[in-house]
Amino acid sequence: MSTTQNIAPSLELDLLNAEVASRYVIYSATTIMVWDILTHLSDEIELLFLPRSFRLPTIAYFISRYTFLAYFILQNFAEDLKGQCTAPKAMALSVVGYVAVVTALLQFHVRAKAIFSDNRFAQWFFNCLWLVSAGGTSLLISGASSGICNSDYSYYIPVISVLVHDSCVFAAISYRIYRMSMISWSPSARSDLPSTVRDRFQRTIATLWGKNLPSLTRALLREGQLYYLISLTGSISTLSLMLDTSILPPKRLLLAPMHVLVLNVTAGHVFREVRLGRMPEREISFYQYESQARTHTLAPMSFALVRASQETVDIPVLDIC
Repeated sequence: MSTTQNIAPSLELDLLNAEVASRYVIYSATTIMVWDILTHLSDEIELLFLPRSFRLPTIAYFISRYTFLAYFILQNFAEDLKGQCTAPKAMALSVVGYVAVVTALLQFHVRAKAIFSDNRFAQWFFNCLWLVSAGGTSLLISGASSGICNSDYSYYIPVISVLVHDSCVFAAISYRIYRMSMISWSPSARSDLPSTVRDRFQRTIATLWGKNLPSLTRALLREGQLYYLISLTGSISTLSLMLDTSILPPKRLLLAPMHVLVLNVTAGHVFREVRLGRMPEREISFYQYESQARTHTLAPMSFALVRASQETVDIPVLDIC
């Protein structure tokens, strides 16, 4: 007796409706991705003609953008009416999706390493974090050999890996910006403990909102907050739906395409805002502890945009994008 004969007609209809819904989600995600690329096509052309444009962050940006587009297009043609696809199609789909996610994580990985360029332990930590996240995301390829394009198992760990990576990077960058802002903070004339605590609290709140930060630092903080908020909300929502056994398996993956789509669109927005220098100030100076010095002397560090002056400076310049 075949498997289809054991399925109740109502359940078979529900499965069919779930498959149709998932197809509409893929169609919508593909449309949004195409629209976003066409909308910012002039910006992406401008990125190609900027000085030092063929660097790792820019290359990762373009690979991530267009492999996500290829992933959604392949999703439209990979599955048949039963939600099955051949092993070669499943493998190609999984590899393209894996490359898209890993290169998206690489953009923020490079930024975090640039901000912590003076800290060897932080550099080592971010390298390990990215490798672990890339390894966890590789489970996207696990379902390819079975010929099934979508499987719950192949999405659990990748979503968690992306969430952990984004959480660590956002927390580290926010802490570094907070430390930099507190360096220039001078306590009030009153040296009593309540006044000091109150002043520090007010300074912390102002830093979290970016009120006392220069334009580029404020952009890094606020854009990072936007990306992390979307990543956190999307990851929790996607995982909650995946783990809900009361609904049919196809419906558990309905949020996954939209989750990765919104992450890619937001990451692209963050990259373009900083890379194209859309802030009033062209250059900003931070302070960092000299990695080779044993004293508490502070040395200035500059994050220079590509449109900044080409004049030589006496402080190290780090590319964050």
